[in-house]
Amino acid sequence: GLVTNGGFEDGTAPWLAGVDNPIGPENVIPDATSPGNDDYFVNVAAAGNPFDVNLRQRGITITPDETYTLTFRARSNVNRSMLAGIGLSGGSFANTTESVALTPDWQDYTVELTATGFGDADSRVLFDMGAEVGEVYIDDVSLVVSTGGGGPGAGDIAINGGFETGDLS
Repeated sequence: GLVTNGGFEDGTAPWLAGVDNPIGPENVIPDATSPGNDDYFVNVAAAGNPFDVNLRQRGITITPDETYTLTFRARSNVNRSMLAGIGLSGGSFANTTESVALTPDWQDYTVELTATGFGDADSRVLFDMGAEVGEVYIDDVSLVVSTGGGGPGAGDIAINGGFETGDLS
């Protein structure tokens, strides 16, 4: 995949909050339901612009007009939404996002995103969470080039590639 440390087991790097601020150690916490697994965590105390509270990883090469598959696990302590997507790390900050509905239960998300008219070697994967209050937990982030089907060259095809489910599935 194109994302580094998507399971947060290697700490906070290279994840950022805002444009260039590293996330803090308080943002990577042990998963209470899965010993040995770490999750990204933030508590949005006041609603504002979606991008006011965000998680991103830059330095990802996005090719203009290519389609990508973003997968991740997420939950909240309340029913709320957040934006998940890809975009430029500067300039116009052009992006493509999709709103996903979070619940108190962990859910697996798969989002197909096309970089319509934007992309470069310093692009980003992003999660904008500032529009609604509540805790947000994110884990197992992966971004791959979509190829329209399985088989050789289809990108990440492993399920449970981090062996975090506790079994061999």
